Amino acid sequence: MPPALVIALAAVGISWAAIFVRWSDVSAYVLAFWRLALSLVVIAAALTFSRGWTRVLDVRRSDGMLLTLAGILLAYHFVAWFISLDYTTVASSTLFVSLHPIFAAGLSAVWLHERPTRGEWSGIAIAMIGAAVIGGAGLALGAAAMKGNMLALSAGVADAGYFVIGRALRRRLGIWPYVAWVYLIAALVLVPFIFVRGEAFFDYPAREWWIFVGLAVGPMLLGHTGFNWVLRYVRAYIVNLAVLSEPIGASLLAWWLLGGEEVPGLTTLVGGVLILTGLAVSIWSRRGANA
Repeated sequence: MPPALVIALAAVGISWAAIFVRWSDVSAYVLAFWRLALSLVVIAAALTFSRGWTRVLDVRRSDGMLLTLAGILLAYHFVAWFISLDYTTVASSTLFVSLHPIFAAGLSAVWLHERPTRGEWSGIAIAMIGAAVIGGAGLALGAAAMKGNMLALSAGVADAGYFVIGRALRRRLGIWPYVAWVYLIAALVLVPFIFVRGEAFFDYPAREWWIFVGLAVGPMLLGHTGFNWVLRYVRAYIVNLAVLSEPIGASLLAWWLLGGEEVPGLTTLVGGVLILTGLAVSIWSRRGANA
């Protein structure tokens, strides 16, 4: 499949996350755990069907260390971003976590020696302006809000590291062995948090289990797995730019599915156009060059 098409489908997938979270009554920790755990069931089926289990175990020790780090970063990204919402506004949290393409570009240049071109930097700048337009109007200040803002910023750094590691490993690892290890490690990292908080793992009504399944199929398998697949062909900071489309899709889905309670404002529309323009500029600038 063309990488651009996979990016578009993955963007649709991650856009459903906010909708499922709004529909659910359980904690973010439990939602994140089952989002990962149920996706592993599908991944296990794919590995069985493709007879790929030997490839899962056939990883180098250095790769194992990077897979572990990627899983920890993914789990931290979920936890830090969700906790940040207890201290600051959604718009402010979104603004700070959306800085991850800058960190991804820096990490890619230093570690992977993949330096963005002038056109790609222009695209990143345009998309960052779009993110600032969406989140800037709701920027929250003060001691408590700053704690939430910094947690969101750290979640963005973790997200950047997670995708840059994925870019490095996907050059030599297949998609299913890669996501199997990363999602498994991320799920295991979340287990102690659920135990400490005294929350249940299984005692939930059928409605919540359908939400867990939806999170696994949409945001995790279609969204994150799609982005991880495309990392073999597209640089990490381009994928990070594509992730910025999540607030756009989530806003449109909320408008449609939440009874018109959340109508996208002018800032969301303007910021969304800028983000998509920045992504298009960056992808177009990469055409004709080595991925």
